[in-house]
Amino acid sequence: MKRTEQLQEALERIGKMVKTLREQRKLTQLELAVKMEVAQAHVSKLESGESNPTVETLIKAGNALGYALDINYARMGEAFEGNQEK
Repeated sequence: MKRTEQLQEALERIGKMVKTLREQRKLTQLELAVKMEVAQAHVSKLESGESNPTVETLIKAGNALGYALDINYARMGEAFEGNQEK
């Protein structure tokens, strides 16, 4: 399945964010992988934008780096609620 340009850009932004936070905490990819309970190769692919991480993986990364996953549920909720009225 071919990735859309928008998806690829999002994956690359996520990867850069994870890498920046990891480096700020002076962690190696292996150290982060151990904290996330994943393989080091998984962290490498995440940081390079090569993988399409699950929500679980993003939560693990956030927890390991000291950040919570922030998803804008309000907008999603408004769109969902609007569709329910029809």
